[in-house]
Amino acid sequence: MRTDFHTHFHVLAKKKNKRGLAPIYLRLTVDRKRKEYSISRRIKPEFWNIKLQKVMGNNPNEKEINTHINNIRHKLNKIHQILSDNDESITASRMVQELKGENKSPLKMTLEAFKEHNTQMDHLSGKSISKSTAKRYWTCYNHIKQFINEEYRKDDYPMNEINHHFISKFEYFLKTKRECNHNSALKYVNNFKKIVRIALANQWMDRDPFYNYKVQFETVEREFLNEEEIQKLIVELLH
Repeated sequence: MRTDFHTHFHVLAKKKNKRGLAPIYLRLTVDRKRKEYSISRRIKPEFWNIKLQKVMGNNPNEKEINTHINNIRHKLNKIHQILSDNDESITASRMVQELKGENKSPLKMTLEAFKEHNTQMDHLSGKSISKSTAKRYWTCYNHIKQFINEEYRKDDYPMNEINHHFISKFEYFLKTKRECNHNSALKYVNNFKKIVRIALANQWMDRDPFYNYKVQFETVEREFLNEEEIQKLIVELLH
């Protein structure tokens, strides 16, 4: 069931500091229950527009505060949409927790996630998957490791920062540095796509970097033996 929310930004003039600056607070209301949240910004109360819920003025500091307020509104809309889509409980406290990042899971790294997957594949090797498939995932792991090291000068890379550009650059890396042909490069990209799907399922990533990424394999023309070549091959096999 969808639960709407209401935001109200206001200044607490009674909490002015020695410089005459008062803190700006967000009052978030969900189902008639409120939660107050400091947005970590202060202004002189006389510069606050109560009706528009913004700072009056055009200097850099005033613009930054108004941008910060708009960003908070945007984040709350996104949080509300995600909670609604996942059919999760929506409360003012929960939304503020999400806004503050208190419910975020630890950052998952790419090579870490890839290694966990490959270790599981090793246990299934020769059972539910072939040994060659398990080996191929480790080859892809090594390619990703080299790519991250050479392209980003890092030992690992946060999964949540992987985007469409990262995938495109990885494909280019495979075709140039690793000298893979087109189809081989795309097979490794598909191997990596499985790791991304696992990350999305575990909410280690906010968005799918493969969205709008097209994988198009090239048709390989197979050459057939002519009659003379077939007869020659038969003779060789008989002898």
